[in-house]
Amino acid sequence: MKKATKFIFAALVCGTITTEAVAQAYVGGHVGYSFSTAPGVIGTAETQASNGDETSANIYSSNGAGVNVGLNVGYMLG
Repeated sequence: MKKATKFIFAALVCGTITTEAVAQAYVGGHVGYSFSTAPGVIGTAETQASNGDETSANIYSSNGAGVNVGLNVGYMLG
């Protein structure tokens, strides 16, 4: 049990020293493209004719297609 306690204590001390040694600023970015999901009904369009007849039609669309651009800026504290 004494060896395990000493090992855990040593690991915590080394982890603390390592964490403080890597505190730094960082900048990163990414560019990508995502494909659309399967199309589905996102709403309905209802129209009424002059003679009083009502018609409705489904509006189909998909989500997620397009270019993605991101920028990450930060400072990692130790």
